Amino acid sequence: MKKILPFLRSMRFGMLLLLPVLVCSVIGSVIPQGESESYYAETFPGAYHMILGMGLDRLFSGWVFLTLTALFSVNLALCSVSQLRAVSARRAAAAKRAETAELLPLSASSAEKLSGYLRRRGWKRQGEGERAVWLSPALSWFGSVITHFALLGVILGAAGIFALSSTADYEILPGENELPDGTVLRLEDFRIADAEGKTDYVSTLEVISPDGRASGIREISVNHPLRFGANKYYQQTYGVAGALDVRVAATGEVRPLYLTEQSLITAGGADGVWYFSVYPGYITDENGVRKVVGHSGGDMADPAYYIVRLSGGAQEPMIVLPGESVETADAVYEFKSPRYFPGIRVKTTSVGIYALLYASFALLTAGLYLCFFAPVAAAAVGKDGYAVVSRKGEQELKERFAAVL
Repeated sequence: MKKILPFLRSMRFGMLLLLPVLVCSVIGSVIPQGESESYYAETFPGAYHMILGMGLDRLFSGWVFLTLTALFSVNLALCSVSQLRAVSARRAAAAKRAETAELLPLSASSAEKLSGYLRRRGWKRQGEGERAVWLSPALSWFGSVITHFALLGVILGAAGIFALSSTADYEILPGENELPDGTVLRLEDFRIADAEGKTDYVSTLEVISPDGRASGIREISVNHPLRFGANKYYQQTYGVAGALDVRVAATGEVRPLYLTEQSLITAGGADGVWYFSVYPGYITDENGVRKVVGHSGGDMADPAYYIVRLSGGAQEPMIVLPGESVETADAVYEFKSPRYFPGIRVKTTSVGIYALLYASFALLTAGLYLCFFAPVAAAAVGKDGYAVVSRKGEQELKERFAAVL
């Protein structure tokens, strides 16, 4: 154990772990994570078998990356504790060096002035002898400790995002869509190409949280998600929905519908329409009978609906085009051009994990500042001279003191 603990907290072990962690991070950045098998087959046709077989599609939640992260966290934690325990020893050693350091000439009045400067700058006096020893502000001695703990927080926060976040995919139709947690996604528009015809999957929507907070109308596209609250919304895929208005005969009410699967539609009575699908095209044979062609979904160049009308107990298969209507005793079904709709992936991460990350980055900034701009030091001030000892920044401190004097 005496040999294991020093190795686990050593910089050598940390560097051995850091290299594969960085390699995994680069691979995970190059290969999009969490996509479907068809996506990898299309995007990486020559390598998708290897990607799926080695688990590179879910690298950050795999046991290799999590093990490396756990070991690196242990290394940082042990190193941080070791650094923390060593602070008192470093302060004592610096004070002892200052007590025996060779003094630079200084008048009695200048010595008093320098002591006042150190006191105002937060330096702490040690002892009451003729040669007073001052130690730099207490926080400056903890720069490396704070940096190590901050790095540990960043790693744990990042690992939490990858390992503890949950994802779910939803079909978002025009209008308001309520998710299982009560969040409402209101889709304003969706396009699959820009004005020049270039493929450009963009959803224009608004997110309304269960407590009533709204994101405002925002655009999301591939690689440009929307973050709102604890959720992140990604443009994932798209589909085609049949669109029709149901005009209820009894009341005149018009109910807009968007359909993505087989559905029975009625106005409350026995009559109605059994919706099967919308197809990208149709043909008309020599007898004037329409027949759908192609597969449902895809590019709707010349769309046609396949339905069965239910009326008076009879069933009548029909091919209906956008702009046409089907009437029953209870309602009129007005078919419209099909609508493209987005598939949105929602990634949920605990607010606490983001709080840990933000706090860790703030601590990291503070720690690095202390390490580079607040070097640890000790100064000895006597009636006839002074001395400064520091592992780095000694000359800069002497110049500061000289400016004061």
